[in-house]
Parts: sequence; C-alpha cells; structure tokens
Amino acid sequence: MVENLTPGIKLDETFYDVRHHPAGSTFCRRHSHDCVEIVFIVGGSGEHSINGTRMFAYPGSVFFVMPGDVHEFSACGTLEQFTVSCAPELLLFFGVDVSRLRVLNHLSMQKQSSGCRLNSRDLYDARKILAEMSGEFSRAGALSDKLKFHSLFTLLLAIVAQAMERGSDVPEKNDPVCEIQIERFIREHFQQNLPLKKLAALCHYSVSQLVRRFRRRYGVTPIARQLEIRLDHAAQLLQSTELTVSEIAYRCGFSTCTYFSRRFRLRYGVSPTRFRLRE
Repeated sequence: MVENLTPGIKLDETFYDVRHHPAGSTFCRRHSHDCVEIVFIVGGSGEHSINGTRMFAYPGSVFFVMPGDVHEFSACGTLEQFTVSCAPELLLFFGVDVSRLRVLNHLSMQKQSSGCRLNSRDLYDARKILAEMSGEFSRAGALSDKLKFHSLFTLLLAIVAQAMERGSDVPEKNDPVCEIQIERFIREHFQQNLPLKKLAALCHYSVSQLVRRFRRRYGVTPIARQLEIRLDHAAQLLQSTELTVSEIAYRCGFSTCTYFSRRFRLRYGVSPTRFRLRE
C-alpha cells in the first residue's frame, strides 16, 4: 500500500506547504500526494523514481510530481531538497499550464531526466527564496502575511519558467555539468558496484561518450576514478582507525582482500600493512 503524504497543515485552500529536507532526512520512502509537489534538488545526488521510472537527481534538478503520482528516492543519503506543495488550481492562477507539466513529466520519464534544470545562478536565487519561504512557514505554521508568501512563490515560478524555456535537462554539448555530477556521484557511492552503463544512463550518454568525456576532464575513466577514490579512502582508514586490512577492503567496496592489497601496492608502492606501520 502506498502511503499518502499530502500535507495536513495548509497556508490556505490552494497552497499547502514548503519544506526543507536536509541530507539524511527520512523523506526517501515511497509515497504519493493529492496535490502538486515541486521538488528542488539543492545539494548532494541520488536517484528519484516517479511511477517506477528512475531519474538522476543532482543540484539544480526540478521535478514535478502530479496528484496521484507515486515517487521515492534511493541512494539519497547526501541529497538535500526543498519541496513546495500546492493545488493545481494555484498553478493555473499564476499562469502555469498544468497540462504542459503532465506532458513534460511524460517526456522526462521517457528520457529519465528531471522536468528542468536550473543553472548555478538560478539555483542560488531559488535556494534563497525557498529558504525564506520554508523558514517563515515552519515558524508560523500558517502565515498571516499570505501576500508576501505568494509573492515569493511567484518569483520562484518565474525562475522555473525561465529554466523550462531554455529547454530540457540534457546539458549542452560543451557543458561539463554531467561529468562533474558523475564524478560527484562516484565519490558519494564509491563502495557500490557502478556499471558504466548505469553511469552513462544518468546523463543520457552512450558508454563510449561517457568514457571519452570523463577522461577528457579527469584524465581517467569513471571506473579508474572509482578505484582511486576507494584506495584513497582505504589509506585514510589505515591511518585513522584500527580496523583490519580485510575490514577496510570490504568497507571500501573490494570483493577480496587479495585484490585490494595488489591494487593498493600499485598506487602507494607498499602493502597496506607496511603503509600503516610507516604512517
């Protein structure tokens, strides 16, 4: 059974609420709403699923969750977001074509991307507005100055509308944002098995495109970068903990201690045990 998390406290009959979900929050579980929820990703990375379709979520991603949609987050330990909930009628009042949002959602699910992507400047402005809205709402429960609140919402919708006019969530040809986000995703999930096909799908690349573009920016392939991150983290654990070499190997995502020791020696010139004694 899908849990319904429609907000119980409302500003009025059309505006429900705005909430800040910091990294580590418990908002990830599968649920639905009776209202429109606009999700703004402002930090971290993870995966967002709407009606079973998984999409990469990273700073600047904006998702439109329509009434009755079932959505959830996974791999979201670092994810930070704001959510704005309202009735479809409120969007119509502000001139937003709700039917267009439904079409946009359908297209987004087909290409497995967010509804739109805010650039760095828009994200900065949107985050300031969202923080102000969330702070006032959480303090008052329901605001007496509704005009101010709706004015902030108007500014927020204007930022989103501009992003939608610029086009889809797929980056421009020379925009390095995907490579940067992929590298961040690898750093945040380096212990996991990350097939190239999955990483490529997050930015709508073929595997060969991903490897070529990633190597151009970072000098190594995504898999090689993951190995570097695993080994560097292992070196930190050898220096700062009393965990055994085997425990460190498994914590860093290596399937066997033998393979870990061999790769560690290639990177640092000594075995993990000698490295610990040297430090």
